[in-house]
Amino acid sequence: MIFLFHSQCFYLETIGDVIILYAKGVESIIHATKPIHYISSNRQVSQKNKKFVRVKDLEIPEEGLLVYLKEFGIVKVFKKMFKNEYRYYAIWLSNSEELNEINTETFNSIHDKYWGIEQYHRALKQLCNIERFQVRKTEGIKTHIFSSIVSFIQLELARFNSEIINWYDLKRNMFNEIIRFFIMNHLPA
Repeated sequence: MIFLFHSQCFYLETIGDVIILYAKGVESIIHATKPIHYISSNRQVSQKNKKFVRVKDLEIPEEGLLVYLKEFGIVKVFKKMFKNEYRYYAIWLSNSEELNEINTETFNSIHDKYWGIEQYHRALKQLCNIERFQVRKTEGIKTHIFSSIVSFIQLELARFNSEIINWYDLKRNMFNEIIRFFIMNHLPA
């Protein structure tokens, strides 16, 4: 079971084995028992009774750093390079001894699963139009969600079978032939 939390909204959504809980402030994923939270670079953290500083001002080793996250609790912080800047992630477990055992390899494994789910949701929204439907009855909504998921599976199969380079390739090139035909036949030379 995978739980995914987004920010800004307050409702629960399920897609197959994925449960999405929309809640304000924290974006996290729990896979098995290990949660990962994206935290902004200005979040306040403290190391062993020291004063609070912004997470971006800490020297975070590759193996992560145990800190107290203000208004949350003890977490292990990791940083990852993304588009020429660092992104900061906090891993929280109820058992702080297990938290010490989380290393870079474990963090990367959790983060890769998190990122895969983020890509899946983005593709469902942008390519399969899961959010755009004109029906209001339960059966129509279920049919639309099912159809969107099936269309994503078809995209993934096409990518897996090397029929397309990536999910976005098909959408990007879908209208090239029509546009070329229009330009060649309907615009003055």
